[in-house]
Amino acid sequence: MFGRPQGELVKEVVSKVWGELKRNYSLVVNDCLVGIDDHVEEMMKLLSVNSDDVRIVGICGMGGIGKTTVAKVIYDKLSRQFHSHCFLEDVSKTAQQHNGLVHLQNQLISSILKQGRPVLIGSMDDGINAIKHRFSGKKVLVVVDGVDHRDQLHAFALLGKRDWFGSGSRVIVTTRIQEILKLAEVNSTYEPKELIP
Repeated sequence: MFGRPQGELVKEVVSKVWGELKRNYSLVVNDCLVGIDDHVEEMMKLLSVNSDDVRIVGICGMGGIGKTTVAKVIYDKLSRQFHSHCFLEDVSKTAQQHNGLVHLQNQLISSILKQGRPVLIGSMDDGINAIKHRFSGKKVLVVVDGVDHRDQLHAFALLGKRDWFGSGSRVIVTTRIQEILKLAEVNSTYEPKELIP
């Protein structure tokens, strides 16, 4: 400990504290859902988290059937197994706001790079380049929820090469639109039946 620079020690302490805080954080989900275990089991098969490939899995279906709920449960179950993770909720709604996609890129990049202060990306292209160049060595879990347009996939570098994400990374995309999942070239798609609270 004495031979290390002080800045390095501070980064290590901050990283450990941040990890403990995140470990105790989970997304809010109704814990009385009928049949959620079946959905989780099916998604776990599709995600195949023990393989080293980069895998994108889509959850598709009409509004209100529980796509986001399934994604939240999976995220809570798996997030500790990944170097970094981020849940981007209701992307289509945020994307409609001024600079909404840039805001979401900032959120994603800050979460994945585990920086205490937000990363400030000025444009969508800067955000895409940051994702392409800074995520490739990291095993990440990313949920992009409520996608309804090609631009939203593009903003998170989900159109194109998979080597922009580190080995073993998993991305879950939820949408009402089957064509969105074709554009993202997902490995597999899950269509849940309606959850009953």
